[in-house]
Amino acid sequence: MDWKSGFLVCCLVLYADGFSKYGRSCRDIGCLNSEVCVLAEDTCSYGQTSNCGTYPTCKKKSQVEGSHSEPAQPSVPKPKPYAKTTIV
Repeated sequence: MDWKSGFLVCCLVLYADGFSKYGRSCRDIGCLNSEVCVLAEDTCSYGQTSNCGTYPTCKKKSQVEGSHSEPAQPSVPKPKPYAKTTIV
């Protein structure tokens, strides 16, 4: 292995070590069509700063209360059709 390959491997190891699931949002992950993204939480104890906090995860839609495949439609009354009148 030449020095460039060794350097690249070291950089990748350091980069992978810096990954944390905490502090991310649902935009950072992708879920299947039958799943919905929810934020889960590992509670932090006093003074703990690592391996705790909120993180996004995918759950089956049937397991999440109030999940819908489509957003609820607002209840807006339908407009009445315009009646054209002629003046004679």
